[in-house]
Amino acid sequence: AAIGAGALVSGRDAPLYRKYLPLALLAVLALAAAVVLGLPAFAAISGRYHLLAVLAAASFLIAAAVRRRLSLPAVQLGLFALALFQIFHYSMNQPFNWSLSDPRTYQSFATAVHDGATLKQLRSDPATDFRFAAFAESPWSGNGSSVWRIPAVFGWNPITLQRYERYVREFIHTSEYTLPYGGPDHDLSSPMLDLLGVKYVVVSGPEWAKELGLPDSGKFERVAGGSDWWQLYRNPDYISRAWFYPAGYVVRGEEVAMGLMKSRWFQARHTLVLEEDAVGTVPPRRLERLPSLRLRPEDVTAASTGGVAEDPDCSERTLLFGEWVGAGNWIRFDFDLSLAPGNYVLLIRYNAAVPEPAPVLAVSARNGSQEQRLAPAVLGRTYGWRCMETRTAELGVLRLVSGPTRLVLTSAGAARVNLYAAWLVRLPDAPPPLAGPFSFADFQYSANRISLTANLSQDGFVLLNEIEYPGWEARLDGQPAPILRANGIFRALYVPAGSHRIEMRFRPRRFLWGAAISMATLAGYAGLVWLVRRKRTQTRGKIEVPSG
Repeated sequence: AAIGAGALVSGRDAPLYRKYLPLALLAVLALAAAVVLGLPAFAAISGRYHLLAVLAAASFLIAAAVRRRLSLPAVQLGLFALALFQIFHYSMNQPFNWSLSDPRTYQSFATAVHDGATLKQLRSDPATDFRFAAFAESPWSGNGSSVWRIPAVFGWNPITLQRYERYVREFIHTSEYTLPYGGPDHDLSSPMLDLLGVKYVVVSGPEWAKELGLPDSGKFERVAGGSDWWQLYRNPDYISRAWFYPAGYVVRGEEVAMGLMKSRWFQARHTLVLEEDAVGTVPPRRLERLPSLRLRPEDVTAASTGGVAEDPDCSERTLLFGEWVGAGNWIRFDFDLSLAPGNYVLLIRYNAAVPEPAPVLAVSARNGSQEQRLAPAVLGRTYGWRCMETRTAELGVLRLVSGPTRLVLTSAGAARVNLYAAWLVRLPDAPPPLAGPFSFADFQYSANRISLTANLSQDGFVLLNEIEYPGWEARLDGQPAPILRANGIFRALYVPAGSHRIEMRFRPRRFLWGAAISMATLAGYAGLVWLVRRKRTQTRGKIEVPSG
């Protein structure tokens, strides 16, 4: 730090460094040795000798550089090797134990937060097809899973994919970095959790487990072992890697798809939702389109309070109906329904941040000659008031026919609600078709490649509970096949009946372009170096030596 990186690269340093820096380094080393070897607090730390050895080696290399005892390239190589050794020596690749006194394995102690039993229980599961969700202290709910090599659905990641963050936020109360937030605004019984392949839920404290509804859910099983504080629950309904659907439902856009998955109509093992732009060349006989009507904030006909405003936190212009607060206050939509008669689920996109009480909305509708009222619906609260923190909720199902319609939403509580949109989505007349016999075998998973064999008794869709992301390419029996975005964030392929080999590889075109540009730059640099050296050689050859 004293001489800076510039001196290590350029080889130029001040005479002051050359004279006094070695002495200063020797003093620092002596002081460190006195503290580490003399104080009782350091006696239990097994890495204390390693600390002094590394400090001595670094001091020797820097002193040799400023005193010109070693060549600059040799010193640079030595410091690089020393840094590389440190990175690997204190990395997450070390064996796991609880020893606080051993810095080589301290990370496992810190990340397990004194809870090695729960970590061992997760590791003892022989299956490799599951993820876990932790409602606990960091790093259980942070990035501890990256250290433990056990996939998790939460993590402190400021570059989380927006679609994934919205997906998780629909049924779990999270902050903007996909971290679970305290409070009762979670729905772990949601089929959206099953689709993520969550087999285990880790909870810190029996009170939080009760708040999440785990003990009385009838869905989760308490895993024996651990302590009274750390609790582990098993989800027997999780979807393992892949599933099959004989048909799919097509909706208009991501918001409708996510909202529909929040409805009671959606079933993880029977319902596949596709967006219009993701359908491609799928045979129409395997698809059913669900028409929808979007009601925007500016479509509000009348209201007892509040008004339309622009959200200042959105990169794109986004309107909301805000300041709708207070029990008994209402907003009304008057419109002409031009869609086919049937059952329509009413969905809204909103935010209502903590610590205000949970909003409760009641719905009444006048359509044709009928007057309908829905039971009040309790909405989960949101992390904040910004548009990127909204959630979707189902308010109920209405039986509607074509013609003039009046829809009134009334607040049954004191909470404030910002309304971003409402949708009426027509539900199918018949339940989702049941799949015939199917099975999957010979799974092979890696970071950039996934393959499996699908044995199907009928045509349909194979869904993998892996994130749909640009750059993934699929092959079906060796032939290219389009990847469909399904159920909001996952990958699906249309596969005919029979036994077929499915393979997916991550081959992003941007990476290939980047590699090509890098290679061209390297070639250009090498050519430039060659030309410069050739010119210097030619110049030296033309220099005449004076006679006499």
